[in-house]
Amino acid sequence: MDINKTIQPYLGRLEHLLDSHFAAHGDDLTARIDSIRSLLPDDLLALLQDIDKCATQLKLSAQDDSAALADFLFRCGLACEQLETLSQNRAAQSIAALQPDGLPPDEPDETELDAIARFIAARDRILRTVADYTLKALLILLGLFILALVIGLV
Repeated sequence: MDINKTIQPYLGRLEHLLDSHFAAHGDDLTARIDSIRSLLPDDLLALLQDIDKCATQLKLSAQDDSAALADFLFRCGLACEQLETLSQNRAAQSIAALQPDGLPPDEPDETELDAIARFIAARDRILRTVADYTLKALLILLGLFILALVIGLV
């Protein structure tokens, strides 16, 4: 049994949840976790880091340890559930913050919360991209200004 083929769908599911619901970015699970460290509660962060360490150990081990694999798969499922719940809670808090009259909002169903969570993640991704390009443009303009000062045009 190839361990990489077994654990890759579970790691892919975690990475997809981090990308779609929390706008994480990075090449691997470690980079994605680090990019959204401030958005995650400590227990969930510890669980995700433990999953990452366990996946690395499973990939490096040459022996077939079914108990470690079963524990890894259980923790992946637990992390997926916690990530989805946290995403829905963030979406519900966003809805509650938008009520102008102070009355509690009608309880949205799970599909509405998923849609709101995806919208929030997309908004965060767009704002991060705009901020990155704005910073690059400002640095280029600053470089051109310094070059103009050196040449003596200004």
